[in-house]
This record gives sequence, structure tokens and C-alpha cells, in this order.
Amino acid sequence: MSSAERPQTKSLCQHVHPHCLVPGGALADDGTWLPARGSYLFAVRALSRHFRGRMVNALLSAAKAGELTSLNPGAISALLDALMADDWVVYAMPCVEYTESVIGYLARYTHRIALSNARILGLDDDQVS
Repeated sequence: MSSAERPQTKSLCQHVHPHCLVPGGALADDGTWLPARGSYLFAVRALSRHFRGRMVNALLSAAKAGELTSLNPGAISALLDALMADDWVVYAMPCVEYTESVIGYLARYTHRIALSNARILGLDDDQVS
């Protein structure tokens, strides 16, 4: 079978990651817009560490409130420690200036899903192939 005839397969493993839009400036106390001095409002490394800390703190709060029911309570601390041990990858793009650019960016991620109807081969009881 040639490579053109071979069906393409992709890994459909869970790959959770957020997409965030960070404004390219900030509001001053008087309400005026202050644009970022460079291409970014925050240094990428600082943003990565801050975001990781906020997310892990939110998970810790949820665990303490008993909201992480799908995790073994004994494993939560080790999981959060592991999350803090690794640097998180933040990919940052320079500020976009036009609403259409932002909408186009978000549309690529909200309307391009892994399990489209064309990729579903069969459905039997609780199994999807």
C-alpha cells in the first residue's frame, strides 16, 4: 500500500491546554489606555511562572474544597508538586491589532475538533472507534 493510499491516523490522546488572550496594554487609574512598551505586556517567562502558580493554586483550593473527586486524595499533593516542578511552556505572539485576527485565531481552536463525524468508524454500546 502506498503512502497516498494509507489512511492517516493521529494520536487522540488527551492534551489539555488553555489558550489565553492577554491585552497588549493596561488601563491607567484615569481610564486611559497604556500600550505595552514592547511587543508584550508581560515577559513570557514571568507569564509562564505566574500562570503555573495561579493554576496550581486553583487546583489546590479545589482539592481542599473536595471538588477534585476524580482524583485519589492521596495523589493530589504529588500531582501538584509535579506540576510545579516543570517549567510550563507559554507560546506568546505579539499583540494583534484587529478584531478579525483575534476571532480567526480563536476560531481555529474552537471549531477544529479531534473527533469529527467523518473520523468515527463505529459505535457499539460504550465503545467508539
